Amino acid sequence: GERLALPGLTDPAQGASLAPAWGALGEYLGGLSRAGWTVIADCGRLASGFPPWPLLRQADLVLLALRPRSIATISPAVPAVAHLRRELGDTGPALGLLLIGGGLPGREVARHLMVPVAAELAWDERTAAALSGLGKGRRRGPLMRSAASAHRSLSTALAAHRATQAQLFLQPVVS
Repeated sequence: GERLALPGLTDPAQGASLAPAWGALGEYLGGLSRAGWTVIADCGRLASGFPPWPLLRQADLVLLALRPRSIATISPAVPAVAHLRRELGDTGPALGLLLIGGGLPGREVARHLMVPVAAELAWDERTAAALSGLGKGRRRGPLMRSAASAHRSLSTALAAHRATQAQLFLQPVVS
């Protein structure tokens, strides 16, 4: 199918110049989503001085990506999860984890961070390098197989979130 790509920022400091545009960009991308497009935005690290909160609030699903090698490597995500929950609110986008590489079992990571695992990707440096334009990749490598599985998991999570949001929207207001 047809795909559109919007290049991302190369330096977190560039977020300052885009701060006034995040809301409009979020509304535009939300419109594409409602028209049937699947929109994926890599918003980078939230620790930058100018995170794109208005863009994230328009999402159906926000993923926090991390490598769960040990409790020590996932513990720094606890304040990030708290910050995401504060900024996105209870009726905002669904929040999920994207686990990259092996390590702790997903259920343990989900229990520690109190966020469900939405998908997992294999750690596959060779294919990742090829996808970045640095070498030859493998069409059937671990990363590509796990990406196909992640796509199915994320599609299911998106459908469930959209159904929940539709139910909330359709509930009568009692005064």
